[in-house]
Amino acid sequence: MSTIMYTFDLRTYETTGSRTAQIVGGKELTICAAATPVPTGPDKTGHTQVYKPKGTARWIYDPQSLDVASQGEHGTWYYIADHRQHMDSKGTKQGGTPYWQPAEGDDYTSPPRYMDTLGPLPDGAVTERPEKPAPTVPALFTSLRAERDRRIAATDYLVMPDYPLTEEAKATVSTYRQALRDLPQQAGAPWDGGGDLTPWPPAVKIIRSE
Repeated sequence: MSTIMYTFDLRTYETTGSRTAQIVGGKELTICAAATPVPTGPDKTGHTQVYKPKGTARWIYDPQSLDVASQGEHGTWYYIADHRQHMDSKGTKQGGTPYWQPAEGDDYTSPPRYMDTLGPLPDGAVTERPEKPAPTVPALFTSLRAERDRRIAATDYLVMPDYPLTEEAKATVSTYRQALRDLPQQAGAPWDGGGDLTPWPPAVKIIRSE
């Protein structure tokens, strides 16, 4: 029965699959640069496996980020966290662990970051998008006044000298516009800054006089 060799990337030592041992001179070649007869361990969610050949002096991974997956005469397979995105059959990046780093300035508007190397997420990383900060009272007043001004401007045409309105309609428009002007001084202001929770005066419905 042919020996199964477990292959790995020579740069990252990451598992790349398996194959049967090559036959050279009638004998199986079980000692080679990018494959080992040491089997990988069981799959582990969120992890891949990297191989450390026996006697390796230089190792690129922090031992604290590794857990033993399987051991053999020629070396050891280790579990290591894999937060990277991976290409699907169409060449589109899929999966991965999105994260943000608030200490480096990431906020609720920042796009997610993704790891491009194996290992744990960086110190300080969070996997939920930072929340939008609650607006300050001055900011809410600014927003309220901006929406108030927009609503007043929407009725400017009704107070033009040549716009045909009855005296009663003019009085209604004037009352409405004054109510808008007074709104920021009302108790409870600025509410939600001019949103649905703001007690806007009912919009006027004016019919032109002929």
